[in-house]
Amino acid sequence: MSHWMLFLHIVGALAMGFYFLLPFLVSRAGKMSGAAQAGYAAVLRSANRIAQFVLLFEFLTGGYLVSKYSYSPLWLILVLVFVVALGAVTGILGVRLKKLGEAAEANGTVTPHQSSSLALSWISAVFLLVIVYLMNNIGAI
Repeated sequence: MSHWMLFLHIVGALAMGFYFLLPFLVSRAGKMSGAAQAGYAAVLRSANRIAQFVLLFEFLTGGYLVSKYSYSPLWLILVLVFVVALGAVTGILGVRLKKLGEAAEANGTVTPHQSSSLALSWISAVFLLVIVYLMNNIGAI
């Protein structure tokens, strides 16, 4: 059973790679016209929502895997903090992407919301990079 759970956990981790692409996708939003910006923001928001569900799936499968093996308490705390932080940042990012879409529909300018969305997407990419590092270096901590 744990081999299947590990497989599902790795597949979910591949899906989380969306957060590595998100800063580049958000930066393109300002280069589009008003209607395209609104649609693009809606697609990004939907993809972010799906990735949040994948993060929850990762949390559950990771919890199962942690229960089967022995890990360092420091490693467990660090991973938990970064996974929760990633969830929080992506939740805030979802709100910013919604405002980006609303601003594009209303007046066609997304600059203030795009800059905050871009910053949050970079933060989420860094958090995911830290999580991947921690997952690959279990014994080092």
